[in-house]
Amino acid sequence: MPRIWSWTLFRLALALLAGALVGLIYDSPVLGMLIVALAALGWHLYNLYRLERWLASGSIADIPDGEGLWPQVFAKIQFIKTRAKRRGKRFRRLVKELRASTEAFPDGNVILTHSTKS
Repeated sequence: MPRIWSWTLFRLALALLAGALVGLIYDSPVLGMLIVALAALGWHLYNLYRLERWLASGSIADIPDGEGLWPQVFAKIQFIKTRAKRRGKRFRRLVKELRASTEAFPDGNVILTHSTKS
Protein backbone atom coordinates (compact mmCIF):
# COMPACT_ATOMS: atom_id res chain seq x y z
CA MET A 1 0.00 0.00 0.00
CA PRO A 2 1.43 3.41 -0.90
CA ARG A 3 2.55 5.54 2.00
CA ILE A 4 -0.02 8.28 1.41
CA TRP A 5 -2.84 5.74 1.73
CA SER A 6 -1.37 4.33 4.93
CA TRP A 7 -1.05 7.84 6.32
CA THR A 8 -4.62 8.72 5.33
CA LEU A 9 -6.02 5.58 6.95
CA PHE A 10 -3.94 6.21 10.07
CA ARG A 11 -5.27 9.77 10.35
CA LEU A 12 -8.84 8.54 9.90
CA ALA A 13 -8.37 5.88 12.57
CA LEU A 14 -6.86 8.45 14.92
CA ALA A 15 -9.76 10.83 14.30
CA LEU A 16 -12.28 8.04 14.94
CA LEU A 17 -10.51 7.17 18.18
CA ALA A 18 -10.60 10.82 19.24
CA GLY A 19 -14.31 10.94 18.36
CA ALA A 20 -14.94 7.82 20.45
CA LEU A 21 -13.08 9.35 23.41
CA VAL A 22 -15.03 12.59 23.19
CA GLY A 23 -18.24 10.59 22.78
CA LEU A 24 -17.29 8.54 25.83
CA ILE A 25 -17.40 11.73 27.88
CA TYR A 26 -21.05 12.10 26.85
CA ASP A 27 -21.78 8.35 27.28
CA SER A 28 -22.01 7.74 23.52
CA PRO A 29 -18.72 6.75 21.86
CA VAL A 30 -20.55 5.49 18.76
CA LEU A 31 -22.14 8.89 18.25
CA GLY A 32 -18.71 10.54 18.54
CA MET A 33 -17.30 8.17 15.93
CA LEU A 34 -20.30 8.77 13.68
CA ILE A 35 -19.80 12.53 13.84
CA VAL A 36 -16.12 12.13 12.93
CA ALA A 37 -16.97 9.74 10.08
CA LEU A 38 -19.56 12.19 8.72
CA ALA A 39 -17.05 15.03 8.95
CA ALA A 40 -14.48 12.94 7.02
CA LEU A 41 -17.11 12.08 4.43
CA GLY A 42 -18.01 15.77 4.13
CA TRP A 43 -14.33 16.66 3.62
CA HIS A 44 -13.95 14.14 0.83
CA LEU A 45 -17.22 15.20 -0.81
CA TYR A 46 -16.00 18.81 -0.71
CA ASN A 47 -12.76 17.78 -2.43
CA LEU A 48 -14.68 15.78 -5.03
CA TYR A 49 -16.77 18.86 -5.72
CA ARG A 50 -13.60 20.94 -6.15
CA LEU A 51 -12.17 18.27 -8.44
CA GLU A 52 -15.31 18.27 -10.58
CA ARG A 53 -15.32 22.08 -10.80
CA TRP A 54 -11.64 22.11 -11.78
CA LEU A 55 -12.16 19.50 -14.48
CA ALA A 56 -15.22 21.34 -15.80
CA SER A 57 -13.29 24.62 -16.03
CA GLY A 58 -10.80 23.15 -18.50
CA SER A 59 -7.97 25.15 -16.96
CA ILE A 60 -4.75 23.30 -16.27
CA ALA A 61 -3.13 26.11 -14.34
CA ASP A 62 -5.70 26.55 -11.55
CA ILE A 63 -4.95 23.30 -9.73
CA PRO A 64 -6.79 23.16 -6.40
CA ASP A 65 -4.78 22.72 -3.24
CA GLY A 66 -5.70 20.15 -0.69
CA GLU A 67 -4.62 18.11 2.27
CA GLY A 68 -3.83 14.45 2.72
CA LEU A 69 -4.43 12.35 -0.36
CA TRP A 70 -6.00 15.08 -2.49
CA PRO A 71 -2.88 17.01 -3.63
CA GLN A 72 -1.54 13.83 -5.25
CA VAL A 73 -4.86 13.17 -6.96
CA PHE A 74 -4.98 16.73 -8.31
CA ALA A 75 -1.34 16.58 -9.44
CA LYS A 76 -1.82 13.27 -11.28
CA ILE A 77 -4.86 14.58 -13.10
CA GLN A 78 -2.98 17.78 -14.01
CA PHE A 79 -0.14 15.65 -15.42
CA ILE A 80 -2.61 13.63 -17.52
CA LYS A 81 -4.32 16.79 -18.79
CA THR A 82 -0.98 18.40 -19.68
CA ARG A 83 0.20 15.27 -21.51
CA ALA A 84 -3.08 15.10 -23.46
CA LYS A 85 -2.75 18.75 -24.43
CA ARG A 86 0.81 18.15 -25.71
CA ARG A 87 -0.35 15.12 -27.71
CA GLY A 88 -3.16 17.17 -29.23
CA LYS A 89 -0.71 19.86 -30.33
CA ARG A 90 1.60 17.22 -31.82
CA PHE A 91 -1.33 15.62 -33.68
CA ARG A 92 -2.47 18.98 -35.10
CA ARG A 93 1.09 19.70 -36.24
CA LEU A 94 1.31 16.30 -38.01
CA VAL A 95 -2.02 16.88 -39.76
CA LYS A 96 -0.83 20.31 -40.88
CA GLU A 97 2.39 18.79 -42.27
CA LEU A 98 0.42 16.05 -44.04
CA ARG A 99 -1.88 18.61 -45.63
CA ALA A 100 1.08 20.71 -46.73
CA SER A 101 2.79 17.69 -48.30
CA THR A 102 -0.35 16.55 -50.15
CA GLU A 103 -1.01 20.09 -51.43
CA ALA A 104 2.52 20.18 -52.88
CA PHE A 105 1.42 17.76 -55.62
CA PRO A 106 -0.87 19.65 -58.02
CA ASP A 107 -2.05 16.57 -59.94
CA GLY A 108 -2.52 13.07 -58.76
CA ASN A 109 -1.23 10.15 -60.79
CA VAL A 110 -2.03 6.49 -60.68
CA ILE A 111 0.43 3.95 -62.01
CA LEU A 112 -1.02 0.66 -63.09
CA THR A 113 1.11 -2.31 -63.99
CA HIS A 114 0.15 -5.66 -65.32
CA SER A 115 1.78 -8.55 -63.56
CA THR A 116 1.77 -12.03 -65.12
CA LYS A 117 3.09 -14.01 -62.18
CA SER A 118 1.58 -17.48 -61.83
